[in-house]
Amino acid sequence: MDSFAGDISEVCIKYAPASIAILDMDLRYIAVSDRWINDYGLHNVELIGRTHYEIFPDIPQRWKDIHQRCLTGEVMSCEEDPFPREDGGIEWVKWQIRPWHNNQNEMSGIIMFTEVITAQKNLEFLNKDLEKRVQIRTREMEKLKNQAEQVSQAKTQFLSRMSHELRTPLNAIIGFSQLLGMDSDNLNDEQKQALENIDVSGQHLLRLVVEVLDLSTIESGDMQVSIKSVPLNNLIKEVSDLFENKAKEAGIHYVVDSLGDLPEVMVDADRLKEILSNLLSNGIKFNKDKGSLTMQIKDDNSGFVRIDVIDTGCGIKSSDQSYIFEPFNRVIAKGEEIPGSGVGLALVKRYASLMNCEVGVDSKEGVGSRFWLTVPVASNLGAVNYS
Repeated sequence: MDSFAGDISEVCIKYAPASIAILDMDLRYIAVSDRWINDYGLHNVELIGRTHYEIFPDIPQRWKDIHQRCLTGEVMSCEEDPFPREDGGIEWVKWQIRPWHNNQNEMSGIIMFTEVITAQKNLEFLNKDLEKRVQIRTREMEKLKNQAEQVSQAKTQFLSRMSHELRTPLNAIIGFSQLLGMDSDNLNDEQKQALENIDVSGQHLLRLVVEVLDLSTIESGDMQVSIKSVPLNNLIKEVSDLFENKAKEAGIHYVVDSLGDLPEVMVDADRLKEILSNLLSNGIKFNKDKGSLTMQIKDDNSGFVRIDVIDTGCGIKSSDQSYIFEPFNRVIAKGEEIPGSGVGLALVKRYASLMNCEVGVDSKEGVGSRFWLTVPVASNLGAVNYS
C-alpha cells in the first residue's frame, strides 16, 4: 500500500500543471514536475539526488536565506519576484515555499511551487506604458482643443465686432445713395449709373457681412432656431414667387415640380427659406444661357420630404464636391467673374444641421448640378428651440 501511495504521489507531482520541486533537508531533489523542468530549461540535466545549489550555482544569498528559514518550518511566498537571466533580461516568478513532513511528522525538507509570470508582467508593463502614453496624448489633445477653442472664440468675437462695425457705415452709404437717387431728374446718366453701382455694391457687401456674422454665430454655438410644424406648400410658393421673376430676368426657365400633396414639416421657416433661396440663387448664377432650373419636391412616406434644386449649369468637378460646403471655397471656372462670397453653401450646410436636415450635391461637370435637401415631416412633436 505504501508503494502504491508512493507511485501515485510521484505521478501526481510529475504531471502536475504547475512547477513543483520537492527537496530534502540537504536541499537535494527528491521529485520534480515536468513543468519545473520546462520552465527552467532542465531537460538534459539529471536532478534527482543533486542539490539545488548544484543546479543553480549562481543563486543569490537572499534565496539561500529563504531556504534556511523554510527548513525551520516557516512558510514564505511572493506574488512577483524578479530573477536576472543570463541574457541580461528579467524573469518574473510567483512562488511559495513550505516545509513538508514524513509519516512520523518529522521535518523532512521543503516543497517549492513556482509560476513564471514574465509574459503577464511584460503585458502589465506594456499596458502601463500605453496608459501613460494615452494620458500624455490626452493632455496634449486637451491642450490643443483649448487652444483651438480660444482661437475660434477670438475669431468669432472679431468677426462679430467687425461685422457690427461695418454694417452701420454700409447702411449709411446705401441710404445716402438711395436718397440721392430720388433726385434723379437733376442727375445725368453717368451720375445715375454711379449711384446704381454704389447701391448694388453696398447691398452685396452688406449681404456678405450678414452672412459672415451668421456663420460666426453658428460656429460659436449662439445661433438659435425655432423648429415647429410649417406648411410646406405655402413656404415653397413664397420662395418660388420670388425666384420666378429673377429666373425670368436672367433668361432661365424655372419650374416647380411638386409630386403630390406636400405635408407639414418640422423646420425653422426662416432658415429653410434661406436655404432654398441660396440654392435657387446659385442655380440662376451658375446656369448656362437660356438654361433651366427645377425645384422638385417629393414625399415618399419615409418620414422625410426631399427637395431637389436642379440646374443645367457648368456643374462641379468631383474633386471639388467634397469641400463645396466649406466656408469661402468657391468652385468657379478660371476667368469667370460670378459675384459671391463663398459663404452661402456653408450657411446652407449649417442651417440644415441645426434643423436635423441633410443636404448634399450630385453634379457632373459640363452637365449641371442637383442639390438635395431632406426635411423631417411634422409629427406629434411640439415646437422646439435649438441652439
